Amino acid sequence: MTKETENISKIRDILFGNNLTELEKRVAKTEVFLRDEITSLDEKLGNRFDELKSAAKESFTTLDSRLQTEKEKREAEIVQIREEFSQVRQSVRQLDEKFSGELGTIKQWLTEQQDSLSKQHQKTINDLKSQLFGQVDDLRQSKVERSALAVLLSEIAMQLVEKEPSSSESDVPETTDSVE
Repeated sequence: MTKETENISKIRDILFGNNLTELEKRVAKTEVFLRDEITSLDEKLGNRFDELKSAAKESFTTLDSRLQTEKEKREAEIVQIREEFSQVRQSVRQLDEKFSGELGTIKQWLTEQQDSLSKQHQKTINDLKSQLFGQVDDLRQSKVERSALAVLLSEIAMQLVEKEPSSSESDVPETTDSVE
């Protein structure tokens, strides 16, 4: 040290005396204590951080395992649902084909029934027409003509008049109806 520094040190010792030295020793002790405490806290914090890191890693591993298990379970369910859907789709196709076949059969049967009923209906109509025309022809053949009927009635009237000489013309009823 230089002389000036020594002098300052001596002046300081005289002025402050042992208090300053005591204070410097206390500060030095406090620094050592703080360094030890900081080192201890740093170690404790490091240990806690490692424990937390380990616990977090374990939790993540557990969650990852659960997630993987759940994912595999869901994928298996999806595969099963797809298989069931495929089976349902195939069943629907089979039912559709069966329904289409049966519908075609029913349509054919209905068409045949309609044709049969139509032919039967037409035959019945034709039979009725022929019966009606036969009866009309019978009526036409058995119908007396007007002129022949008029002559016949006139002759009957004349015969009646000849048989009853005493009866008057007013007693003979007049015929106003005409026969067709």
